[in-house]
Amino acid sequence: MLSSIEPLELVRSPSQIVKGYKGERRTLLVIDDDPSHRGLISDMLTPLGFTLLEAPDGITSLPLANHSQPDLILLDIAMPHTDGWQTARLLRQQGFQGPIVMLSANARESQLNALGEGLHNDYLIKPFKQGALLDTLARQLQLQWQHQANTLSSAATVLDRPATFSLTDSMSGSTTVSTTMPTHIEASLREEMLALADIGHLSGLRSCLSTAQVDGRISPSLSEELESALDRFNFHQISHLLKKSL
Repeated sequence: MLSSIEPLELVRSPSQIVKGYKGERRTLLVIDDDPSHRGLISDMLTPLGFTLLEAPDGITSLPLANHSQPDLILLDIAMPHTDGWQTARLLRQQGFQGPIVMLSANARESQLNALGEGLHNDYLIKPFKQGALLDTLARQLQLQWQHQANTLSSAATVLDRPATFSLTDSMSGSTTVSTTMPTHIEASLREEMLALADIGHLSGLRSCLSTAQVDGRISPSLSEELESALDRFNFHQISHLLKKSL
């Protein structure tokens, strides 16, 4: 009575930070009627070296796919007028032979058409984490990821200790005061940013941080550390900073 599953081949260590992939630049087409969903995927993948094309509906996607010939298509199922399955069928009929990955918030939909017309090659359940998306892309496009040097452990050692600064006498150069810099952040903001970091939503994190800075909901020291991690697309460090914040 249970639904079937297929064993997954692990192609990426969760502790490693992906910065790109080996080989030629790949083009992906994202078809989704929700612009925020398309933007989220673009935020995740553009920094890694992918070319992202976007279509707001199935009909618009057909000439775009025919002209650009993307390496892979990410296709939402629940779209008005022409849904994902209908769109996949039209894409196959016009000659697209590359991988199609279906996206849906409904896990049961993954069983539909699974053995039917060969419309799709893989499936992701929304909301999905960046790691699940990267594993799917690596599997379907035979990608080899390039990783950043693993500096998280050394950074964590420093971040586990409160940030400090010293006041130095301008005449003698001697240190007179040592003060701990606060790393305060409002609890609700902390949880919101942790959720965004978990799914790799870069623009969402930047927007939250910018608003929090204006409203005074986050300490300057923590804000500076988060901005530095955002500039490096280091979502692991962002999560660590937030979890260690007061």
